[in-house]
Amino acid sequence: MRRENLARTSASSGVRASARLAAALVALSAVAWAQVASNTYETGTVELIVSGEARTYHTYAVEVPENAGQGVENPRVRAELARIAGTTQHTATWNVNDPVVVNGVVLSRPSVLFVTVHARPTEDAGADLGQLNFEFAVSLDGSQQADPGTYQPVVKLYPESFSVTDYYALTDGNLTVTSVELADDFTLHVTGTFQGTFSFQTRRNVVEHNPDDTIEVSGSFDVMQVLGTKPLSEVLVGE
Repeated sequence: MRRENLARTSASSGVRASARLAAALVALSAVAWAQVASNTYETGTVELIVSGEARTYHTYAVEVPENAGQGVENPRVRAELARIAGTTQHTATWNVNDPVVVNGVVLSRPSVLFVTVHARPTEDAGADLGQLNFEFAVSLDGSQQADPGTYQPVVKLYPESFSVTDYYALTDGNLTVTSVELADDFTLHVTGTFQGTFSFQTRRNVVEHNPDDTIEVSGSFDVMQVLGTKPLSEVLVGE
């Protein structure tokens, strides 16, 4: 089944999104905990202009130590730390859906991969200085942005810390990917721009234009390490 729109919601997808969100929050908490004793480094830069104010955000990678879960009381966070111990966790990632197979017959294969970027002003995930998240799709047959009319990009700006209900979202504007390059067999290097009107949102998993509370935002991104969990040579057509 193709993912026709990154922002599309339904009752069933809302349940799945909530489950993914809960899992993501546990994962983020685990990485934030591990970050105290870890090596963290920048993997990309996002230059922003928010209502005329210039800001610089970065994407990061966190090298999680082998003993990251030691002393953690929360069992879910401790389990997540055990799962990622000894790995490097990135705030810019890509993923691709699995083929749909029924009774051994492949009904459909993915035609795009999805890039997700979380950027913030400092390496301290708990600093409450703001966060920018964006998603877009890349075609598997050309390493370029997939049709934004079919795979609509999503851009969200959090003024302080991440929240499921209080954030600004791009509701009148666009995100354009200018280049997608293979850094290695697991890593993409992506650049692009975005601009437009962001409006304040108060509903989980639903983005609608809110003319009563808007800000103008523009920016550019250069993310040198967008990491996946499988080789790109197994994903990209013609590789």
